[in-house]
Amino acid sequence: MAISELPNIGSNLAEKLGGVGIHHPEQLAALGSVACVRMMGVADDEDVAEIMLALEGAIRGVPVAQLDWHTRTALQRALATTGGWVDEDVHLVEYDPLWLG
Repeated sequence: MAISELPNIGSNLAEKLGGVGIHHPEQLAALGSVACVRMMGVADDEDVAEIMLALEGAIRGVPVAQLDWHTRTALQRALATTGGWVDEDVHLVEYDPLWLG
């Protein structure tokens, strides 16, 4: 399957991913949404959040609208703990939704 066939991955996002060497869904899943956004060098905070949600949905095989509250909160926490910019290697699984209290 081509990465552009995943939910939420249009031609522009597929091109950006390809520009950093991510060409296959397995690569995207192995890296995680946070690390992929970091690798792409997205500078605008709104774009970071939007792209991160799109990538996480793609990894899970669902449209962004179907991402649950815990996932969205974990991603927001990942952004918040990096000052709104993903500047460290953080993978979503490090954020336990039960810990968010």
